[in-house]
Parts: sequence; C-alpha cells; structure tokens
Amino acid sequence: MLRKNGQLRLATSMRRQRNSCGRRKESSWQSTSVVVRIGLSSYSKGGAYGDPQRRGAKAARDIESAYRIKLAKGEVGLEEPKRVPTFAAALKEFLTWSEHQHAARPSTHHRYEVSSKALKRFFGATPLDRITPETVEKFKTSRARKKSDFTGRRLRPATINRELACLKILFNRFEDTVPKNPVRKVKFLAEDNEQMRVLTSDEEKLYLLAASQPLPGDASVVDSQK
Repeated sequence: MLRKNGQLRLATSMRRQRNSCGRRKESSWQSTSVVVRIGLSSYSKGGAYGDPQRRGAKAARDIESAYRIKLAKGEVGLEEPKRVPTFAAALKEFLTWSEHQHAARPSTHHRYEVSSKALKRFFGATPLDRITPETVEKFKTSRARKKSDFTGRRLRPATINRELACLKILFNRFEDTVPKNPVRKVKFLAEDNEQMRVLTSDEEKLYLLAASQPLPGDASVVDSQK
C-alpha cells in the first residue's frame, strides 16, 4: 500500500495463473510505480498503482531505503532554485569584479562606473530575470530623448551605446542565473560623432605650411581682411 507520508514506494501487483496441472499459481508480474511525494502532489513513473504483497513489499522497501540514502547524499532530488538578484545588487557585484579584473587598466572600470549610473536609475530594484529586450529598448529610447546636464544637447549615440555595452557585459557575468542576455536582441545606435572646432594660431600656421598652392594665397587674403 502506498503511504501518504512516504518519499518513495515501489508498488507491485500479483496475478494468479493456472499451471499445467490446473493448480493456481501466484507470481509477481509487474513493478508498477516509483512515487515521489512533494508537498500535496505525487508523481509516478511506470504502470498503475498497486498493493504490495509479501514478495513485492520487501523489494519496495529496499528500493525506498536506497533512494533515501541517495537523497540524503544529495545525489538525487530537487535542486533549490537560484535566487535572482535585483539589478542594483547585480551591478554592485559586477563593479566589484570589474575593479579587480581591470586593475591594470582603471580607465575601463571607470567607464563602467560612469555608464552604470543611468542603468541603475532606470532598472534599480528590477530582478534580472524580469529585464527583457523590450525593457532595454525602453531604456535606449528614454536615453536618446534625454539632454546632457553639461551641454544641454541630446546625448550622443556613443554615450548610449557604451551604456548598452556595459549592460550586456553585466548580463554575461550572470549567465548562470539569466541564460538569455536581453541586450543581444537590441540594436545599438548608429554613431555620428563629428565635431567642429576652431584651429589655434599655431595649428593654423602649421596647416598653411603643409598645404599646397593656391590655398596659402587664398588664406592670406582672408587673413588680411581681418
């Protein structure tokens, strides 16, 4: 008989057959089930449940005992699910790793620190496994609309791409907890970081000396009109 508080029970059934002399013969014919009880639910593999008789009961007890020993040793059984950290907790661990990993090149760690500020404000207490490609896209869009506190202009694509790269590396560090990196499906922004600046007087002289004609003459005319 299956016990309600049992971890495991191998149940067997008996059948009666008649031999050639017409006498009925008993034989154990089927090992029907291995049952693991978890909470209020029981799961079985094999055939139907049955009531163990004398010949099957001892075998069932032996298998149950062996299973309990393996369970105690941790050889079988259910693994406790891994706890998924929040983004803030994961980021703290990531930056600690980065500081040691890039000790020879502190500029790399500094770049991660700078990029992580916007990431922490956006994702904060969100568990890592709740961050999807869609939420990363929302982060990218929100950053593209934001203006720099220093220049008052929209953030450059290169700045946002560095933040996305930092986020991608962080998820690579936690691939055992979150196997699918959500940043892999997010397209980085096209970068156009051209800047214009005025040459200094010394730079202008060097440029004119290196330039071919008729540029120096034209330049001298422009300079004379100042």
